[in-house]
Amino acid sequence: MRCGVEEGFKKLKPKMKLEQFGCRRFEGVDQAFYAHIFMMNLVTLTGNDAEEKIIEKTKGRKLKYKHNWQNAFRFVRNKFIDIFNVGAFESSIECIIEQIINSLTAIKKNRNFGRQMRGKRKSSYTML
Repeated sequence: MRCGVEEGFKKLKPKMKLEQFGCRRFEGVDQAFYAHIFMMNLVTLTGNDAEEKIIEKTKGRKLKYKHNWQNAFRFVRNKFIDIFNVGAFESSIECIIEQIINSLTAIKKNRNFGRQMRGKRKSSYTML
């Protein structure tokens, strides 16, 4: 199992496309990095708020459910401008949380599958 830090990097690098910066200058790369971190924190906070409501909504169900992080990121990204408009903050956040609640993922027990290694393992030493 991966630890929480590795899971955070897994979300940050490929899903949020952290390595694809739109600038070559240090200031631009620095700004893009902090924007990605801010966006990741915003998605996590809205997802945590939605988790409480998800537990209430799925109380009588057989399986447990959680929010889909990728969908939550997409919902926050689409409403990002609306969040920071004057007077529209609370309604935008509530709309995002409702969308997150409506896109659930079931947590199924005993769904761990081992990797199937294909072919021979390559030697760690190179032939000179």
